[in-house]
Amino acid sequence: MKRKSANQKSVKAPASTGKFKWVFAGVLVTAGVTSVWLNLDFKDTPQLDQHSGRDPELSLERQTPDSGDFESIIAHVTDYEVVIHAKGELDFERSSVVAEVDGKVAEVGPSFHEGRNVNPGQILLRLDARKHLLALAEANATVRRLEAEMRLDSAHQRGLTNTVKIAETKLARATARWELENSLAKQALREKILRLQDFPSGNATLQPTADDLVAMAQEQTVAVEKTLTEARKTLTWANANPTQARSIYQDIVQNVRDAEAEVLAAEDAVEATRLSLRLPQLWEARLAMDTARAEHDKALLDLAELSSARKNELQSRLATARIHALRLEDNLENVQISTPPSSVRIHKTHVTAGDNVAAGQTVAEVFNPLRAVVALSLSSEAQGFLPPADHQPSMKGSDVTLIGHVDGIEATWNGRIVRGENKDGQAIVSVTVDDPYHELDSGALLMGLPITARIQGSDLRDVFLIPLDGLTHDDEIWLADSNGKFHPHPVEILWRDHRHAITRGVWKGETVLHPGDTIGIPKSEDDSGD
Repeated sequence: MKRKSANQKSVKAPASTGKFKWVFAGVLVTAGVTSVWLNLDFKDTPQLDQHSGRDPELSLERQTPDSGDFESIIAHVTDYEVVIHAKGELDFERSSVVAEVDGKVAEVGPSFHEGRNVNPGQILLRLDARKHLLALAEANATVRRLEAEMRLDSAHQRGLTNTVKIAETKLARATARWELENSLAKQALREKILRLQDFPSGNATLQPTADDLVAMAQEQTVAVEKTLTEARKTLTWANANPTQARSIYQDIVQNVRDAEAEVLAAEDAVEATRLSLRLPQLWEARLAMDTARAEHDKALLDLAELSSARKNELQSRLATARIHALRLEDNLENVQISTPPSSVRIHKTHVTAGDNVAAGQTVAEVFNPLRAVVALSLSSEAQGFLPPADHQPSMKGSDVTLIGHVDGIEATWNGRIVRGENKDGQAIVSVTVDDPYHELDSGALLMGLPITARIQGSDLRDVFLIPLDGLTHDDEIWLADSNGKFHPHPVEILWRDHRHAITRGVWKGETVLHPGDTIGIPKSEDDSGD
């Protein structure tokens, strides 16, 4: 079967059939046959158009609209300044304020609040120094003791003298500890007496001792123990006489349990009294002092000569003790936690008054408020429109306008691209902003503030601005021919904004759009109905 020639006309079949119907009229003359009409119905085989490279059926579906369906504009060249839009978050150079020593927060500085500006070296927190004072005192005592031992060793004193000296130091410590515990026990006794509401007051001769208070608690224990004994006797009787005790047996059992509980409570009260009066600590200190005194007496009986190894050992221990004492002096200074040697703003606080802080723990996060950084992600296409600096990579030097909203009020900053890198086909650029807090509320927190960025891109010379309504889905423009008919033509789009597509009117190296050409803008349905 032959196909129709190029000048034959076709009629498109209804959309429901998806076919083209061709009707050929002819006469076939054979023996015994006069004539027939041949009616053939076949599916069209798509062929690519030589000029547009498009499916002819698609071209048929996009037949050129009437000129009345367009608004005409005249193409003219102009210059266009690319503006690149991006989003990011305001960030700052951060640092942590770390506690050098452990301790309990005793005082919080007036500026230790999120969002506050802090001057260089300003004190933020003060830790309880008592533990560090005690540690330093003990370290200094150790240094002095070792220095004393070294002096004894240098004077070639015998081991007895050295041992006696050590024993004297131990005895002095034990005595000092006992005196301290004795003082604390007396203070605890005074406080205990004040809390005894039933004890007569105002009579100094009736003031009890610690032993009196313990004895009073023990008397209470004895009393409840007697009650328990009587309750157990009653229970024994009830077990021996179940018939008589049937109605009250449960009460008897409960009385025994209550009495046992009272005994345990009384015993706990005795122990609590002993602990509250610090009697175990006092007795332990007294035992240590007696032990130290015994060791001191024994040292007087021991005889031993000092060896060179002993001397070297003392020298090493003294050097270690001195280093330890110096470290403890630093610890004592570090109970005051201060800011870095530059002005910062507090981003987050992690502790408050009364909290226990460990050495190395971050107590606050601060940042430099004088310079902010915004990381912006740009496509490789957008990167190509960043204007190059004179002697810098193409991603440095561009001016950027940053916009954010602080407490509902729009704020604008001027920034500059200072660094860029390519990652997964995108350009990640860093924009710096100097003094972002200028003219803002000093208490505002800008860390993490969402930012919209406008980057001044390259200037495009001699380009056409095509309204977006004038582009097809395939980036084609409608150009009028000499007869005023509009036909779609593809063009290369350089850039788009919210209103226009920017092109040089070129497609695959050939110019298809010239100044003065008529471009068709399809009318909207509303415009067509007017």
